[in-house]
Amino acid sequence: MSLFALSLLFLSTNVNAGDVTLNVVGPDGAAVPGFRYIFQEDTTYAVDPNNPATTADGLLSLGFHASNHPPATRDVAGQAENLSGNEDTSSTTITGLPDTRYYVSVLPYSGHSISGAPIEVVPGANELTVTVQPHPIPTAQISIYLFEDNHPINGVPDLPQEANDGSVDWTQFSLFLEEPGGRYGIAGGQVIQDAFGNPLGTVYDQHCLADGSPAYLRDGAGNIVIIGGEPVLLIDHFCFDAEGNPIVLEMGDGTMHPNPDGTLTVKNIAPGKYGVVIIPPTNPDDNIGWQQTSTIEGSKVIDAWVKANEPPVFVEFGLPGPHVCRRFCKSYS
Repeated sequence: MSLFALSLLFLSTNVNAGDVTLNVVGPDGAAVPGFRYIFQEDTTYAVDPNNPATTADGLLSLGFHASNHPPATRDVAGQAENLSGNEDTSSTTITGLPDTRYYVSVLPYSGHSISGAPIEVVPGANELTVTVQPHPIPTAQISIYLFEDNHPINGVPDLPQEANDGSVDWTQFSLFLEEPGGRYGIAGGQVIQDAFGNPLGTVYDQHCLADGSPAYLRDGAGNIVIIGGEPVLLIDHFCFDAEGNPIVLEMGDGTMHPNPDGTLTVKNIAPGKYGVVIIPPTNPDDNIGWQQTSTIEGSKVIDAWVKANEPPVFVEFGLPGPHVCRRFCKSYS
């Protein structure tokens, strides 16, 4: 290759390269004390809502993007160098990136969760700020509703006809919470502990502020008293002991049963995907058993995907409702 051609290649490479200043901060904008990072190629379709695709190649309904996101590289002295590394401060600048789309993942050294953000690099200077959540990560919850599905048998509670009126003792039913593991469809076993390693059903002291400091005082009998002349409301933040463990008010035993009205909320679990199975009573005194009517996939399990700080209701289509509705019909023997 001639010297002129090499010069053109050098100029082209630098003209089409961009620099990225990567900043990692907490929700309050405070800097983190060091992090690890990696750039991956963003192989998903670049969708512009203001300029939708008009050809078959660009329509998401007629094709799929690649499912892999390979680690990105840059050319350094003719060698491919991975775009990853460690930084002992809250910011670093990576130079010489090909101008394309990336997804950047960061893992702080301590005190915060993993996080990431997409970026489209253009020639010249680029800046990306990734926000990470401090520990402890908020827990998740699953709300469940049991009902007798007979008006008609259609898998949803038809109200008011199928409202629980006290004729069924739902407390005799029990929860089997399943944790998926390995490949999709392979169960990891029954979940009997919450995110803090205590049995399911454990009740914690949540009368604290966001920083874990008490939002109340107790008298000698352990009763909550007024602070500053104002009634104390439930703050809904965990209180922690000197070792950083949440303070337990009542230890659970790993089993959970619905309330008399058919409702059940599984609290203080780690964010993730769970399988919910409700086990009917096995020895009914009136020779009436129970048969689950339907699920989306035809198995006994109903999936529940819950995130950190999951709300008590699930919104997908229509009105908000429980994450899982378990429907049963009576079976006579």
